Amino acid sequence: MELPVRFSPAVRALLADRQSGDRLVFVEVGPHSALRSSLGQILEASADTSPQYVPTLRRGMASTEAVVDSLGQLFVHGYPVDFLAINPPSEVLVDLPNYPWDHDVEYWNESRLSLGWRALKHPYHELLGFACVEASDIEPTWRNILRPGTMPWLRDHVLAEDIVFPCAGYIAIMGEAIRQQTGSDSYALRELVIRRPIVLKESGVIEIMTSMKAARLTDFDDSSSWFELTISSWNGAGWVKNCVAQGSASGQERPSRLQKAASYPRPVPADFWYRRLRRHRINYGPRLQGLRNITAATDDNAAAASVRIDEREQLSPYHYPAHPAAIDGCLQLFTVALSRGVARHFKKLVLPTAIDYVSICPAASDIDVHAQTRAAANGRACGQVAAFDGTGGMVISLEDVKMAPIDMGDELPDEPLADAGVACLRWYPDIDFLDPGSSIRLGPSNREFCLRMEELCAFGILRVLDAVAGLDVPDGHLAKFVSWLQEERDRMARGEWALLVPEAQRWALADARSRDSLSGAAVHLLESSERGERLTVFRMMRKLSDPSVIHDIFTGKAHALQYMMDDDGWTHLYNVLMPAIDYKIFLSRCSHSSPALRVLEIGAGTGAMTQLMLDCLRTDEGTRTFSQYTFTDISSGFFAAAKERFRDHEGINYKVLDISASPADQGFDLGSFDFIVASNVSGLGP
Repeated sequence: MELPVRFSPAVRALLADRQSGDRLVFVEVGPHSALRSSLGQILEASADTSPQYVPTLRRGMASTEAVVDSLGQLFVHGYPVDFLAINPPSEVLVDLPNYPWDHDVEYWNESRLSLGWRALKHPYHELLGFACVEASDIEPTWRNILRPGTMPWLRDHVLAEDIVFPCAGYIAIMGEAIRQQTGSDSYALRELVIRRPIVLKESGVIEIMTSMKAARLTDFDDSSSWFELTISSWNGAGWVKNCVAQGSASGQERPSRLQKAASYPRPVPADFWYRRLRRHRINYGPRLQGLRNITAATDDNAAAASVRIDEREQLSPYHYPAHPAAIDGCLQLFTVALSRGVARHFKKLVLPTAIDYVSICPAASDIDVHAQTRAAANGRACGQVAAFDGTGGMVISLEDVKMAPIDMGDELPDEPLADAGVACLRWYPDIDFLDPGSSIRLGPSNREFCLRMEELCAFGILRVLDAVAGLDVPDGHLAKFVSWLQEERDRMARGEWALLVPEAQRWALADARSRDSLSGAAVHLLESSERGERLTVFRMMRKLSDPSVIHDIFTGKAHALQYMMDDDGWTHLYNVLMPAIDYKIFLSRCSHSSPALRVLEIGAGTGAMTQLMLDCLRTDEGTRTFSQYTFTDISSGFFAAAKERFRDHEGINYKVLDISASPADQGFDLGSFDFIVASNVSGLGP
């Protein structure tokens, strides 16, 4: 080289000579975007960001693919490209002799099993499964592998320590079988009997078979509109018949003895009733806690309520005329009716063992339910329940439901007299004699959500590394961050992420373009399965790995925090992650010894930990067990949102506190607090 390359003056001259309306695109012919950073600095200094940059050769991409990709980008930016020169068409062979094609005879000999499996009439259903192609249409059979881990509503039906398949599940399986055979969304069942329960483990699976055949009228006539249905399961040694019934499509309805009831005199708070059930080791999860506006009769075993299906279940891709969670909510109302809404009268759980008649019609997500019961001998009970939609039409009817008591272990002591309106003593171990670690436990299982978060993290790590490949990473914490990302990518490539994200190794070894297409499809699938706060968190995580966002962060144009604050993403992230640890027992023991706690929270921020603390520092009756809760942060920026969030709570005051400086100099009395909370605030110190 004889003379220095005057790159910067040349670029500025090009920018100055450009006419109004001209589109300027810089194409670098050279290895791996060597001049991209310099060009970006020149454009930024000239305050002209409209020109586009197109590289030709890129690290990690085949040269042919990289050049063709560059030509495609030029075409997108409006420049004429001769695609025939790039990808010329092949020649057509035209000198073959004529051939008399005859399509009248088919030579493809396909077996019935192959055709049946290749052309399934109905897609997979999470309860019914797939139709067995080996069975005949006269007596169809379906096979499925039940996995509680993929069905959150089923995982929430917990009795003691076991997941017990609910009666509503059997009804839904038979209803789907009838729909696939007849095409009718409405169906009826009669003489349903649960012979043996199906007990599952959260991480386990169990195989079930559902068979169906026409009910026989005579020895030579089986043209009845009713079908005989059987649900069986494999117990590891043989097949067990779990549930039998007869079913029919719509048109076999019979009037219910129940009418829609507005309400009864005795109100029963739903959260109180579910807490009462938990004391009896009936641990319904959030997706099965659908009862609302519960009322009970005072002179009869009757109750009324509304049932709302969890929003996430409303998005289920599987067809349900009436979701099992709605049917189970109807059956849950029997517990209220049997005890007339008085908690101390509820002594033992009864579960359905037989139902004389079931009628199901397509139901909305909100229904009104009316139940009546009567006690029978040996702790048994029977009753009927009906559900109505917004127009008053009956959508669910269960007639002559026979229930048997279930032994859930040792009987609980009688209800404390405090629930009856008088005082009583409660004895708990003193916190000073307890190991705090034994009182702090894991929170409710979020296994499915956590696995999805891990998948998004894997995608995010790889997307960020792809985005920074052409950037000059500044020294400091961002350089350390990129170094850590590279270590995690190497771990993925070695298969060390396989336990949580089995596909991570394939993603890490794929090229950037293939990985981006995989990422888009997978993330769309993940986001479509969530709603509410979790969906907001997913979208925030995806945004933080977007190439344009990464470019702004690494070039100093933006801070990651501003993207986390969009749509309150930061707040939702903490709200989702905080319940992972259950502090209830620990905090209740602390407040029992000192029911007027003075609490100081450092770096309260969005208030996620504050919400958890306020929920735990209350008795079962709702009385708060603290006298003063001081909400602090390094600035007052979070206070307005916090005051709005906790406006219904008393005893909270808000103060600015910089913990890196002396609290005494900031107006705090030393030694004036009993309890100090510092959650996710390690970055606030010096």
